[in-house]
Amino acid sequence: DPPFVMMSVRGDKYQGLAVDVLNAAISKIGYDKVSIDNHEEGVFGHEEKPGQWNGLIGEVQNKTADVALAAFTINSKLSTVVKFSYPFMQAGFRVLYKIPDSWYPSEAMVTILRPFSPGLWVLIVFMFVLASGALYMIGRFSPYEDIAFVGKTATYEGLNVTNSMLYIFSSLVWQSYTAAPKSISGRILTSVWWIFTIFAIGAYIAGLCVVLFKVNPEIRTLPFTTMSEMSRQNKVGIMVVRNSSTFTYLSNSQGLVERRVRAMLHTHQELLVDTVEQAIDKMTQSDGKYALLMDGPTAEYLSTLEPCDKMVIANPLGFHTYGFACRNDSDICDRLSTEILEMWEDGRLLAMKEKWFHSGCLESRPKSYVFEGLPFFDTFGGDPDAIMPLTITVKRFSAAFIILVVGIALAVFVLIVEIVWAKRRGTAVPRKLNHSVVRDDDLERIENEFHDERS
Repeated sequence: DPPFVMMSVRGDKYQGLAVDVLNAAISKIGYDKVSIDNHEEGVFGHEEKPGQWNGLIGEVQNKTADVALAAFTINSKLSTVVKFSYPFMQAGFRVLYKIPDSWYPSEAMVTILRPFSPGLWVLIVFMFVLASGALYMIGRFSPYEDIAFVGKTATYEGLNVTNSMLYIFSSLVWQSYTAAPKSISGRILTSVWWIFTIFAIGAYIAGLCVVLFKVNPEIRTLPFTTMSEMSRQNKVGIMVVRNSSTFTYLSNSQGLVERRVRAMLHTHQELLVDTVEQAIDKMTQSDGKYALLMDGPTAEYLSTLEPCDKMVIANPLGFHTYGFACRNDSDICDRLSTEILEMWEDGRLLAMKEKWFHSGCLESRPKSYVFEGLPFFDTFGGDPDAIMPLTITVKRFSAAFIILVVGIALAVFVLIVEIVWAKRRGTAVPRKLNHSVVRDDDLERIENEFHDERS
């Protein structure tokens, strides 16, 4: 059960995370020595008959052993047979994927667009259109807006659709534009839009620095990056080991992703394998057509082994804990629990995990080889790759969108107040002059007065 319990290279002793935790705890509770015996069947155990277990659980149940040394998933069914210690690890299920031999690196032609996720780009464009429409509406209906254009009538049309979009776009790229709203509603809108552009440009520059200087430029397409994508795709077969904790979890869970994977296993029986080794052999021979859904810690450990051709992708599915299994009539697990809790508190457990899970290939491998994934909207239906999880997502940028939406709503509310106020009290603001009703000499006089005021 690597990396929790396994034989050393020399074959003279057991080693692993569970062995280190047990030795550290046993030395504190009064035992001088621990005798570790190998179980002949080499299995965790499953229920052969009601109430009768085989494997390591059977050894503890029959009082042949005091403690079962393995990474047992703590669950309600097993807790009726054995007593569990306090968990020494928390984890979820992950996907182990073998890098295909045909997966050659390639330089992306659109790297400059990679600081933002596709979904974020779509939302920014939508907000641009929304802000432009709101500015046009203010220029069209606000009774206090036309005063800004008296004297410019011959050369300027006001905040029409084109000018509104040009003003919003010029602000987005930090450029100035001659036209500017004079009404309170228009100024509220433009002020909030300026704040949004500061966030957008600043986030883009920061994200571009990460993409260009801190990420390996080799962008490789992945079949999926989230468990939801995994359950909906059919390019890669998802294997599961029979009678494993993963198999039990999928059989009992009623989640949408779990039900999809369960249906996939029911339809394609060849995806059920007997051992992890069998699954790895199948992945190696298939050139990326199969992946293995398994305990997350074990998947992370296997990805660190030579020849460094495996990776862990997708966010964790489910949640479970690992602990030691003890006899029900013994207090060993109670005493172990106290020591394990102390190891959690003083950080020793984290140091032990670092020793076994972040060595080997991970010492020289970029962290981007472990992919957490993105929500479906951020990928916007595109094929996920190695850089996409590092981009700025909709969730990370949500504060800027909230500010902008609230600002637009406030500007529209103030616009309504302006219209109502002008109708009830009247307004001394002159309306925009029209070419058809103004003589040429009047237009010339107005333009001269405007230029005199500017000079």
